[in-house]
Amino acid sequence: MKIAICVNHYYPSIGGAEKVAQRIAEFLASKHEVYVFTRHMANRKSTTINGVNILEYKPNQQSLFMKRLLGLSPEVVFIYSDVFDFFTTIIKERRGWKLIIALCGANWIYRNRINHRKFFAEADHMRAVICHSTVDRDYQLCSSPLVKNKLVVIPNGVDLQEFDVERVPRENLFPGLSSKKWILNVSNFFPGKGQEYLVEILSRMPNPEEYVYLQVCSDIPFQCGQALERKWKIQAERKLKKKGLHVEFVKNAKRDKVVSIFMQSNLFAFTSIKEVAPLVLLEAMAAGIPWVSMNVGNAAELSGGHCIKTARISKGVSIFDDRVLKLYLKHIAELIESPGIAKEGRREVEKRFNWDHILPKYGEIIES
Repeated sequence: MKIAICVNHYYPSIGGAEKVAQRIAEFLASKHEVYVFTRHMANRKSTTINGVNILEYKPNQQSLFMKRLLGLSPEVVFIYSDVFDFFTTIIKERRGWKLIIALCGANWIYRNRINHRKFFAEADHMRAVICHSTVDRDYQLCSSPLVKNKLVVIPNGVDLQEFDVERVPRENLFPGLSSKKWILNVSNFFPGKGQEYLVEILSRMPNPEEYVYLQVCSDIPFQCGQALERKWKIQAERKLKKKGLHVEFVKNAKRDKVVSIFMQSNLFAFTSIKEVAPLVLLEAMAAGIPWVSMNVGNAAELSGGHCIKTARISKGVSIFDDRVLKLYLKHIAELIESPGIAKEGRREVEKRFNWDHILPKYGEIIES
């Protein structure tokens, strides 16, 4: 079967959505002929990655993109995220292909009522609409009778084999810091990821010299990311380092090092204010460390940590205020001293959020 997967960004771009799209594409490529349509990326060296064919496009070349897609004549078109550059154009086409959509936040649909109407006007020829949990706004959107019978819930997952390895000694990762308490955040510098909130939280920690703040990220091809990174560095220097709280900035690290940092950290502190189904929380659970997060994405349904309920503005964005800051401080202190709750998170990953269990569900939809 010939499958076209449409996603704005793909490997080697690294982020939660990119990781999920890559896992799905490579799994399907083991049985089918898979083509990923994605934006041009300067450092993408190959047109075939792990059996997946990569077809690049530029966002301002809609007619050329459609010509290539139609020329491919896929049996299945799978759009990963409704903010895909040519989402509207594709859903209007009625070419006989199986149209499958993973909403991933439904940001375009929620943007205005016109987009909302466009989506539901074309719902009758969609084969399936995928949500990642039953607690996010994607699921609420799909409660409409026009879409409800097409709804499929497939969670995100992790590869447990990555985390079932021998731990790298702390001293090998960050010499001289092994006796401190490690607080980890893994997120790229993108609007809404909230690294600045974590700086503010940690600046209020008692005995700051006992802690290490580990900020792990990758480069992203947006100027806004570079600006946010620079601003974060200034804040971390001014509010944390001068107080004696050690900050380690880990950028573009290899995957095995990132996994090792997860496994050796005392706690994962997630301060993003808007998510769909964040992989990093699942990775903390797989690593066996406790976590703290606002009620973003599907955090409320996860085990192994504390989910802080927050007020939200109309677009589903959590509000970080003084009350939330104090709850972060409270939960961080509690979980570092008593991390036993993390065992529940690990068990839940083994049962529900393991890619080995999840990926075949995509195969079933494709082949049905």
